Amino acid sequence: MAGFTLRAAREADMPEIARIATHYILNTVITFHEEVQPVDVYAKAFHSCQALGLPYLVAVKPSKEDADRGKDAGNDAGTKEAPNETVIGYAYANGYRAERMGYRFASELSIFCDPGYTGCGVGSRLLGELLAILKTPSSFLTAPYNGSYPAGIEPRKVRQLISVMSIDVTGKREGKALQGFYESFGFVFRGRLVEIGYKFGRWIDTVELQYTFY
Repeated sequence: MAGFTLRAAREADMPEIARIATHYILNTVITFHEEVQPVDVYAKAFHSCQALGLPYLVAVKPSKEDADRGKDAGNDAGTKEAPNETVIGYAYANGYRAERMGYRFASELSIFCDPGYTGCGVGSRLLGELLAILKTPSSFLTAPYNGSYPAGIEPRKVRQLISVMSIDVTGKREGKALQGFYESFGFVFRGRLVEIGYKFGRWIDTVELQYTFY
């Protein structure tokens, strides 16, 4: 899918992040949350990434109104305004058991796409570029991402990235399609916890996958 870009997330994106996450809370077992979470929950995760020097990306596309305005104006640099964007996906690395310093070289992945844009390459690009940033952490601070961290926080060098995903037996390939997606990027299956979660009246397994950077 063309027409979307990636950039560093901002706190102002959190309502859109909450909108996307709410779909998965209410309709899927991808997340074990059962109740809609307030925007503050997503803002807290964003600030945690910031404090740890870890990247948080969003995929955005211009709103229809701005896209139409751009066509009408012929992209006249003299009339450009800050675009109104729609967040269509997000991905970030956050601390893995971050309260224990011994885990400081490990991080946990979160990635979600707007349900209207699944299968369009948004998730693949988010994950691919997040992995590239984690390989070269300082790249998050430069174009095209133009990210920033609080004063005194340096980009963190991560050795292991963990993905914990639920197995939805009602999904594609009995829930293994998503696992295959991660494995296509180099994640390695490390284990399965049987009936560890319960949602929508059924028990759900999770699997853990690991990506090693060095």
